[in-house]
Amino acid sequence: MKQGWFKWLLLLGVLLSATCNSNADARVYFVNIVGGVRQYLYQQDGTKVTTPFVAQLCINTNERIADVGWVAISQPVPIKNGFFVGGIVTIPGIQRGQSILLKVRAWNGGLFSTYEEAYNTGGVTGESQPGYVTLDLFPSNPDAPIELVGFFPFPFTCDPYRVAKVVSAITTQEGQTTPVSFPFTSRDEEICPYAIDATYINDSSQHYATNIPGNLPGLTLGTIRGVWDSDHKLEGRPFTYIPSQNFYGTDLVYFEKCWYCADFSSLDAISVTIEPSAARNKPTLILSPSQKPALLGLNARKYRIDRSTDLKTWEPAGTVTGNYSTVDLSSFVTAGVSAQFLRATDVTLP
Repeated sequence: MKQGWFKWLLLLGVLLSATCNSNADARVYFVNIVGGVRQYLYQQDGTKVTTPFVAQLCINTNERIADVGWVAISQPVPIKNGFFVGGIVTIPGIQRGQSILLKVRAWNGGLFSTYEEAYNTGGVTGESQPGYVTLDLFPSNPDAPIELVGFFPFPFTCDPYRVAKVVSAITTQEGQTTPVSFPFTSRDEEICPYAIDATYINDSSQHYATNIPGNLPGLTLGTIRGVWDSDHKLEGRPFTYIPSQNFYGTDLVYFEKCWYCADFSSLDAISVTIEPSAARNKPTLILSPSQKPALLGLNARKYRIDRSTDLKTWEPAGTVTGNYSTVDLSSFVTAGVSAQFLRATDVTLP
């Protein structure tokens, strides 16, 4: 009798050992239905994600929660009105009781062939939080697929500057005829909605941003012009800063750097320095358009004006303060004197 029980226990132990160590195929139900309820996917503006967006199931080869090691284990599945059906995805060679780390990714399949391409270009993408699913040790129904509990919904975002190079400062010259192009580009709205999309911003206000309703600020001085990209190329549209006439100094150019912004909290700025012309640094006496003598000097600098009739003997005539334009010197001209000469000397204290 004891020998019989021992045989049965030995046989049961062998069966349990075989069951625990056997490999099986993990069958995942790749659809955004959990517990019989659809878990719709939405864009950030509240509309349902739809064609041409696709979803794809990925597994982490590092077997840990990380940003690397993700490999696609399904074909891209079309998303229609926030819903997709990818059927059963089989993951072979999974040991019963083992947990595997999965993630769902989605992107615009009409513009990009892979999630990585869409993400690196700054396009609209979405991905779930990574989550573990476990192949049951003793499943009541071995053929029942595993539902993706806790994977849906997930947010969709884009970044028009993900591959852009943004610098903090640019320097140009007063009166320079060649515009200074900022070394960054915006994404086309087809790639990333709500990206910078201005074709002309005037200089009537103080900052600027685009695609935000309301009273938008613009530039302190100067003009921003955005060049349209009629072919919708991925490099977007370059923006050009053209200094206003007779302006030098530092200007801050503000631009929006977010998706679907509700306020101005994410504005970034580029500092543009317009260096004064060589003529201002001398300083230089010129004739104004109305043929009156004028001083071209530096703003806030103090200049002594001397007067002469023979270029040999000079006498002080007074002082003026430079500005961003020109200073009229006609008040220093003596009426009735045929030959008169003026000169300016910078007398600003250090």
